[in-house]
Amino acid sequence: CLSDADKITRKRGLDRLFDHLQSQNLGDAQQVRQALDILLPHCAVLLGDAAERSRELAVEILSLLLFKAENNNELLPPVMDAIKDRYFPTSVEPTEEIRLLVVQFLCKIVKQMPSAVESCADSILQVLGACCNDSFPDVKKNSAVALQHIANTSPATCSGVAKSLVKPLTSVLQHQQQKVRVEGLKALSAVTIANPSATFEDAFAVISKLSFDRSPQVRSALLATVSVWMKNLSESSIDPAPAPRLLPLLFQGLADELPDVKSAAVSAVLELGNNSMEGKMIDDEPERTLADADVPAPLEGRPPAAARAVVRSLLEPMVNLLLGGISDWLVETRLRSCNALLCLCALAEGSIISHITGIAKGVAHGLVDDDEQVRSRCKDISHLIGKLVPLPDTLSVVLKNSPRTGGESAEGWLKLARGASESASQLDAVAALPMALELPSVDAWLVGPGLGDVIGIVGSCISASSQKVSSLAGDAYNASARLGALADGTAFNQQVSYYIDTAFRSILI
Repeated sequence: CLSDADKITRKRGLDRLFDHLQSQNLGDAQQVRQALDILLPHCAVLLGDAAERSRELAVEILSLLLFKAENNNELLPPVMDAIKDRYFPTSVEPTEEIRLLVVQFLCKIVKQMPSAVESCADSILQVLGACCNDSFPDVKKNSAVALQHIANTSPATCSGVAKSLVKPLTSVLQHQQQKVRVEGLKALSAVTIANPSATFEDAFAVISKLSFDRSPQVRSALLATVSVWMKNLSESSIDPAPAPRLLPLLFQGLADELPDVKSAAVSAVLELGNNSMEGKMIDDEPERTLADADVPAPLEGRPPAAARAVVRSLLEPMVNLLLGGISDWLVETRLRSCNALLCLCALAEGSIISHITGIAKGVAHGLVDDDEQVRSRCKDISHLIGKLVPLPDTLSVVLKNSPRTGGESAEGWLKLARGASESASQLDAVAALPMALELPSVDAWLVGPGLGDVIGIVGSCISASSQKVSSLAGDAYNASARLGALADGTAFNQQVSYYIDTAFRSILI
């Protein structure tokens, strides 16, 4: 019946055979093998039968018998040859449900017959790769799940064809359903680890766009992927090294708007350095560090030494990348970059002094951004700079870089200096007083909002320096008096009067 010329006869024969097999006790592996030896050639042909039901039953019968047959490893090559003929390089099966049935059959094969998979690895991987391009989401998802399993359990098996799998897995990551994209990302992660030198560049180009994926599940899966790659690819021969490119993706997660994604990012950051940096991370601790209470959210307290060491070792490329984001045309990108830079500074601590000019330029730009949230976050960064960088160094950068012709650019630099002076220590403020007193001498800085910022900077230093630096008390009084004359009749008048009084009492003392 199975080879009859009439398709209805073939279908009826398959129906009766399938019902009979389901009613039997298939515990005798030898008998099952004998039955499959007879049926396999017919089922292989029937996979391409004109009747949809016949093709479906052919797959069902193979799936029912193959895993219960004696020495079934020997049967897998002809089974895969039959499937490959129909599904590679592109599927010719028109029915979605049958394509799904075949992929589910392959999933069972890779999980239940791992030793046999190696003998047919090329065929299985080629078919699964082709099915990743399928239009049916469940076919794409199950294909990715199977590829992930092979790459995780037997990386050597897929190492040779790993590069060719990146493109079809990219198709999975572009699907509109988040559950499909999540499985595609997991599979891509595993395939990349199986052969990083051949796959990393292409794979990274794909995942680097997922920080802004609309699904929080995908963004969380991205963080898991980056964390795994940071641990497994650190000793690879990839050039340029992957870590400086991967770490910003974790910091983007720290800036995510959803608490669950932030939490996943925090966990990943705290895990940094647990393998590669052990035993060599304490030597270069910076002089200035943060107290637990000064560490910004979502971090909770000072991160472990290993995590801080990893960030310090990758600080330069990280800073450059995030500063570029602060000037992006998208508000969402600018805000995330500011949030990420804030967390980066918290982990790098006093080491940011070696990059203070670049950081200061980016923050000064963000302090006059059109978006209020961006300005607020940059103000937080300026306060952190005040704790981690000596205030004289910060004011020196401001005096060297801020244009003395005024305008929006000068306003941003003054706001940066003001934020740093507000959180600086008393010793820093005392040391910075001579530089602070230079600010009122630049007329262009005393126009509009700049006047308030200059008053704030000079006032912070005068207040901290009171009764400490009597030799500068006269200069402090003169600078305050000039500011007072300019502030007369404005909202700043009372504030300046206080600073004049402070400076005057210093002179008397």
